[in-house]
Amino acid sequence: MEINSLFMHYRIMFIKSIIRYALTKVASNPKVRQQATKSARKFAKGAGELARDPDPARRLGRMAGRLKKKIQNRDF
Repeated sequence: MEINSLFMHYRIMFIKSIIRYALTKVASNPKVRQQATKSARKFAKGAGELARDPDPARRLGRMAGRLKKKIQNRDF
């Protein structure tokens, strides 16, 4: 049980470091900052729609599928 929590801690730390790196890159480039702002607004809009949806699990699955396709096609 203790080993699993240790691995979870390292995963969280790894994810935090990736997010910190991405935010540093965004902050340093005005063009990327503008795109990140646009993406954050889309994400917030989607989160609001998800919260009001009668079947949020299905909606979240569809959002995850779309995100996966965008990443695979490198269509950011």
